[in-house]
Amino acid sequence: MTFKYITHSNILIGNGAVYNFLSNLDSFLTKKLLFIVDSGFAKSELWKKINYSLKFQLKDNLNIIYSYNNSEPTYDMLDMLLADTKKINPDIIFALGGGSCMDQSKAVAALLKNPGNPKIYKGFDKLKNKGATTILIPTTAGTGSEASFNASFIDRKEMKKMGINGK
Repeated sequence: MTFKYITHSNILIGNGAVYNFLSNLDSFLTKKLLFIVDSGFAKSELWKKINYSLKFQLKDNLNIIYSYNNSEPTYDMLDMLLADTKKINPDIIFALGGGSCMDQSKAVAALLKNPGNPKIYKGFDKLKNKGATTILIPTTAGTGSEASFNASFIDRKEMKKMGINGK
């Protein structure tokens, strides 16, 4: 059996990689930026340092939303996050967190450019338009969400876990 794994990623790895990346945000200053931050990671000392650096560097161009992920992400959570994100209308979304935060961020980026109820995009290759640029910064190891096109959500009405899956 043959499997095809499609990905298009630029990966920066190593101790201090997040600081190296964040210290070079000058190229993004003409864009409207949104940072979606995992609510658990937001309590960490590392986030406090990163947040301070971002506020210093980006000043008025800094928008932060803390992800809604006390459990597995649901389509209801996605609807709320999408509504908050549309108010900001970012050019670039940065996600800092675990798999749930990254899934939410990938879906929001896709749905900013693909109108309609998020549930109509359940399944594979239903997105018509390229999503907003998304930069994923994992704060946990092992989910692989930063390297895939999949974004998984629970549909509480249908009691199914199904994602938005596409480039």
